[in-house]
Amino acid sequence: MKFTVIFLSMAMAYGLEGPFCNTYECSELDDGLCAVIEESTVRLHPCSDSSVCDFQPAQGFSNCTDHVVSKYPGEYCNDNECLLSNCTQNMCRIINTECTLDLHCSPGQFCRGGICSPAALENEACSGSVKCDSGLVCNNSLCIRIGSVQVGKYAIVPAACETLHVRNGVCAKGPVLVRGVNDPPEGPTICDGECRYRYEDGDEFTTGCVCGFMETPSPLCNPGTGEVNIEDYMNYVRGLDMGEHKRHISCGVFCLTDSFDRMGSDYYKAFVAYTRLTSWNSVHNNPECVKEIVNEMYWKAVRKIESSKEDMTVLYVFLVVSLVAVVVMLSLLLSVCVKRDKEMKLVPQTESDDAEIIR
Repeated sequence: MKFTVIFLSMAMAYGLEGPFCNTYECSELDDGLCAVIEESTVRLHPCSDSSVCDFQPAQGFSNCTDHVVSKYPGEYCNDNECLLSNCTQNMCRIINTECTLDLHCSPGQFCRGGICSPAALENEACSGSVKCDSGLVCNNSLCIRIGSVQVGKYAIVPAACETLHVRNGVCAKGPVLVRGVNDPPEGPTICDGECRYRYEDGDEFTTGCVCGFMETPSPLCNPGTGEVNIEDYMNYVRGLDMGEHKRHISCGVFCLTDSFDRMGSDYYKAFVAYTRLTSWNSVHNNPECVKEIVNEMYWKAVRKIESSKEDMTVLYVFLVVSLVAVVVMLSLLLSVCVKRDKEMKLVPQTESDDAEIIR
C-alpha cells in the first residue's frame, strides 16, 4: 500500500483544497469491501490479516484482495507484485527498455521517445526534475543536489534550497503559521476561512484551507516550512541515492516506504518529517481505520519511532539498575572487608604466638 500516492489521489478525486471536507468513518461493511464512498462520507473497514485493501477512491468503493500488484521497477517485491516488470532477487526489474511512462523504467532512467534512457547526473543539463537522477532537482536547467543552495542564493525550485523555500527568486527561511491563542503549538490547526503565514521580517500572506482524513470534516491549516524538521527530511532525500536502495526518479521519496525494514531506523524519522513537511493535514487526527488503510506507512513509522524510544528507555533503566546493583555489591564487599580487618586487629596474641616470635 503506497501511503503517499493514495492520499494524493484522494486529494485530486475529492478536491481537498475546498472548504468542504469529507468525513472518514470506521464502520462495518459488506464482506469483501474495505471502503465505500457515499457523498461526503468515506466509510472504511480494515481487511483480515490474510488480505489487503486495494484502495481505489475514484471508483467509489474498494475491495479486500489477497494480493495487490502495484510495485514499479526498483521497488522491493515478492512474487507477482510488480507492474510491467519481473520480481528478480526481491526487486522489480524491467522486462525490456520500451516504455510509455517514466515509471516503466528502472531507477536512474526515464522514458524518452518510448525508450528507457539514462537520467541526467549531477551538474548535467535538464529540462525538468523528473529527468534528473535520484536525489537531484532541476534548477535553472541544471541537475543539482536537493537542498544544496544556501539562503540568499538564486533558485527557481524550492527543493533546491537548504530551507526548501524560495522567496523573491532566492532561497530564504520559510514562513511559520500564524496561530491563535488556543491553537496547538505544532501541527495543523483548524482553518477559519484562510491560512495566514508570516516571515521573520513580518511580511504575511494567506492561502486556502486544506482537508484531512478525520472523523470531523473540519478544514485545516498546515504548518509553514519554517517550523518543520527539515534536517530529517534531508536524510530522507539522501537515502534516494544509496547503492541498492537507489529509488526511482519518478517515484522519488514515495518508493522508500517499501524499504523501511531494509534501510534502518533513521528512515522512519525521515519519512515522518517528509510527510509532515508536504502534507501534515493528511495524517492529522486519523481514526484507526485510516491509519490501517490510507496512511499505513506513516503510522508504521511513528510506531517504530515510539518503540525505539521505549527500547532506549528500557535499556537506560536496565543500565541504571545494573550500575546501582554493582555499587551496592561493592559497598557490601568493602564493608565486610573493613569489618574483618577490625576483628583481626582486636584478636589478642596467645603465649605460643609470643614464643614463636621470640624464637
